[in-house]
Amino acid sequence: IAQFAIKAKLVGIDMIVRIGDSSRGHIIKLADMGVNSFLLPMTNSAEDIEEVIKYAKYPPIGQRGVSTTRAHTLYNPPPLVEYMEKANREMKIYAQIETVMGEKNIKEILDNPNVSGIFIGPNDLSVDMNCTNDKDKVLQTIVNIIEAANKANKPCGIITGDKKLIDTSISHGIKMISVGSELNMLIKGCQEGKGTPRLTEVKCPKCGEYVEVFILMGGPIGKTGTLAGDETCVCGHVLPAGSYETDYEQ
Repeated sequence: IAQFAIKAKLVGIDMIVRIGDSSRGHIIKLADMGVNSFLLPMTNSAEDIEEVIKYAKYPPIGQRGVSTTRAHTLYNPPPLVEYMEKANREMKIYAQIETVMGEKNIKEILDNPNVSGIFIGPNDLSVDMNCTNDKDKVLQTIVNIIEAANKANKPCGIITGDKKLIDTSISHGIKMISVGSELNMLIKGCQEGKGTPRLTEVKCPKCGEYVEVFILMGGPIGKTGTLAGDETCVCGHVLPAGSYETDYEQ
């Protein structure tokens, strides 16, 4: 996290960290690393998010401890009062709304001037609503949350890979989208990789050497792929376009 935080800071990107809890030690440690945006999951009330604000921001807004010669100042802190004011302005706090109680208290959560915006967690929300098989019901609640954020003039995001949820959210003015997890993206990419070019090696039938080529995977897993055009081995033998066996694992 520290490596990502400092690189994000150097290029001017806000890195939002979804924290496990709102404890003082957890938040201050991340803030001192250079993290300048926090997301609190399962935010059910204004009091829940106030705990994050208290430890993420300096006085007079919060109670963050002052230690400035650290990564969050790039080890070159400006005058203390100037820095604290700047850090408080730049620190963003987001509430993740993913329960019925959170949706019920959305106005009070958004009314806090130190809440920068919200994210919607549709999976947990649908479970808490007891409607995992009723997407339309969840969609209406998502729309209600987005409209509350729009009314408060604060950005709203959603964490989902579901196209229908994404399209509906965009049509109602959502500003931020986290499209699933990195693991799901890798799995989906592998599943959809069949028929796409892959850099691999095929064995030259003349000399036995392996030739590095791009092939279209399409046969049984780890077995065959299609060479779209002729390739020449170092021995001079031409490998004509066609089907070849490969050790590439799909």
